[in-house]
Amino acid sequence: MIRSRFFRNPEMGFETVGPPITAEQINRAIPEEFLGKDQFVKFYLCHNGGLMSKNTHFYRDIFHKVGPNDFNELYVHDFYSIPPNPGAKLPASILASREAIRQGCGDLRYQGAGGGAYIDFVDSHIPISGDASGDDIWIHIPSGRIRYVNFDCAPEDGPIEVAPSFIDFVSNLGIGLRPLPKG
Repeated sequence: MIRSRFFRNPEMGFETVGPPITAEQINRAIPEEFLGKDQFVKFYLCHNGGLMSKNTHFYRDIFHKVGPNDFNELYVHDFYSIPPNPGAKLPASILASREAIRQGCGDLRYQGAGGGAYIDFVDSHIPISGDASGDDIWIHIPSGRIRYVNFDCAPEDGPIEVAPSFIDFVSNLGIGLRPLPKG
């Protein structure tokens, strides 16, 4: 297991990570500016994505008021990597994920199923992480807010706000599930 100074829990880490990458390569691949990009770059300099080694979760109620029927628990399976070179292929990369989603949304637009709204979303967000269901966790450009989208839901349902910034998201990940409330 590869441990990270970015996680509060010392038991958390990655099973695997992508190839080493430089700040120049990160900025070339992701030229968009957003609040907290400096922390995002620092994280990727240490860990170019990777598969989480533990059952990792994030709870939205750390930063947001969440009702009993609202979405709260987010399972985090991995962080997408950044290819070191423009033509490099990595199985779970930020760029490949963004392009695949853009292409899929284009197909939805063609079918009249709301793909246009999703394309607008993809153009203003960067996918950084995924859950085990294939849904993505995103950084909003330029605010740096972290959002979650379940692409099985209608576009008008919108993204779910997760955390105010990348570092807030990463540093508040936890291992395992919270105990259910009694009552």
